[in-house]
Amino acid sequence: MDPENTSGFKKNVEYMGTMIRQAREEMGMSQEELADRTFRRRLNVSEMENGKTTINAWTLLILSDVLKKPLSYFFPPHLVTDIPDNSLSPKEHELITYFRKIYDEDLEKVTLNIVKNISSYIPVDVHTAKIEKAMEEENPQEFLNLLLNRKPKKDL
Repeated sequence: MDPENTSGFKKNVEYMGTMIRQAREEMGMSQEELADRTFRRRLNVSEMENGKTTINAWTLLILSDVLKKPLSYFFPPHLVTDIPDNSLSPKEHELITYFRKIYDEDLEKVTLNIVKNISSYIPVDVHTAKIEKAMEEENPQEFLNLLLNRKPKKDL
């Protein structure tokens, strides 16, 4: 029995294609742009999005990077193992708990965009401006306090 001819396999390939298209459209990319950035032909991108071709691991890794999505995004939910609760910090668990309570898909997208933007924010410029101001005002105590109270970015 050829596993690629089974309906479950075909549905999984179609699901991945749908998710690739959705992620590409969220990024505002054309099929041609995605093809260029993933070193594929536009026809190949079209075939992937339409569930006409399987996607190898390397292509999936490249798509994940270019489309800014975790690998698990492209897989049907029944194939993705949930993150064990013991691997989450209390704050991460709380975030997921509240996210799952969002009832509207558009609100989920907005929430994800907010979290993505916050996660890329590094307040170095704000901190640097405060240090420069303390130096200009010749306030060594304030300068020292700013340096001593810096919080390192949490390792991921």
